[in-house]
Amino acid sequence: MKKIIAAIMVVIGLIIAVPNHTTLAAENEVTGTLSSIDPNGMFITVQLNRTTEKTFYINRNTMYRKNNSVVDISAMYVGDVVSLKLAPSSSTVQEVKINATGTVVENVYRGTMTTVNTGSNRLTVRNQQPLENWEFGFDVSNKQVTTKFDNRATVFYGNKKISKAQLKKYKNSDVYYATVKQFGQEVIQKIVILKDNERTYYEDMQSVDTRNKFMTLNNVGRLYFHDGSILVRNGRLVTPTALTMHGQAYVVTDGERRNNFAQIVQVTSDSFTSANLAKHDLYYGQLNYVDNNYLLEVNDAVKFENNRWTYTKDNPFTLSFSNSTVARYNDGTRVVDIKPEMELFLHEGEYGYFYVKDGHVQAMHFDDAMQSMKTITMVGQIDKIQAKYPATLQTKSTAKWQAGGWHMTGQNVDLSIDQALIIRAGKIISPQDLRKNDRIVILSDSELEVSVLLVD
Repeated sequence: MKKIIAAIMVVIGLIIAVPNHTTLAAENEVTGTLSSIDPNGMFITVQLNRTTEKTFYINRNTMYRKNNSVVDISAMYVGDVVSLKLAPSSSTVQEVKINATGTVVENVYRGTMTTVNTGSNRLTVRNQQPLENWEFGFDVSNKQVTTKFDNRATVFYGNKKISKAQLKKYKNSDVYYATVKQFGQEVIQKIVILKDNERTYYEDMQSVDTRNKFMTLNNVGRLYFHDGSILVRNGRLVTPTALTMHGQAYVVTDGERRNNFAQIVQVTSDSFTSANLAKHDLYYGQLNYVDNNYLLEVNDAVKFENNRWTYTKDNPFTLSFSNSTVARYNDGTRVVDIKPEMELFLHEGEYGYFYVKDGHVQAMHFDDAMQSMKTITMVGQIDKIQAKYPATLQTKSTAKWQAGGWHMTGQNVDLSIDQALIIRAGKIISPQDLRKNDRIVILSDSELEVSVLLVD
């Protein structure tokens, strides 16, 4: 019967359009945009269309696929387009297919609009300045800059949506715009015109009400956002639902004598507390004993939680490893690979880092006796990268974890990563795999020698 109906549709030329990447192909399959991930890895929320979000349950048996490869939850980010295969008559997800990466932000800019060509979708501004180091104005262009904007780009004046044709009315106004990279060029996805006066804040988000479209900051209190607000988390444009996981944010507001609306909300970093790293843990401790049955015992261990090291209650504790575990030893001058199935027992008594997923050691990195645990935690974006030996990088928009919060530090120069354990989406990678503008979490010492680097 279904085939007959499909044939009739083809004959009469009927076309059905499902908005916002949503497809209901079968009762147990659904496609939509990922709007949130539970920090405990228990459920996800998917936006099915412009007005409907639905929660689906995930568990340790849920399979994840991306680019024809099996991955885990760490490869999935809010904003990604996903297809879910559900268990029969259930909201439990059997398989998640990551169809497309979410809208990754290349830059957020402020500038003064000079001309608009709505025929070719081009915006020209003077005094263009990127949002870097948690502020506008550090790198102001002395030339007029023209950037193409997407056909689907939203345009708002204050909190009011306007058409592209109306942009010309606001010549010489200050504008904010978020860009993405398409075929090597920056393309504008969202435009917001400053209506009144700009104010900026860097505070904790205490709560978010997506229904009434407001957030509460620690000191400022309630701030409203709107459908055109530029919301950024984990380097991606997101919906308000993604803000409900709280965190610290840089907020740009618009208002005459008070804050009327938040035009930009950029969350600092989720670091290792990112929801897509549920069931992933990082320990530093002593390799106490290696068992012949691919088990090892860790003693005197601390766990990286809430952006700092805390002592664990379960000392010593047992973890599993395998031939797939990446194991390395840093002798102070170079990093040597270890075959875990043959050589790991030789490192009993040594201290190192253990990157663990569901009780299995994905990677371990041992330091020589002269080195100690790295206690400085920073987040930022890669500005420059030297991937060849000796590998170094520079960061921008850097923040350091101090006294229970992120504190802006500006730009760090020449972080040494040559002997670092580098992790992306649950996999161990090399410095050659890093790219400019990657968002990173850094564990280093006061000399800026990095031991662990997580690509967020």
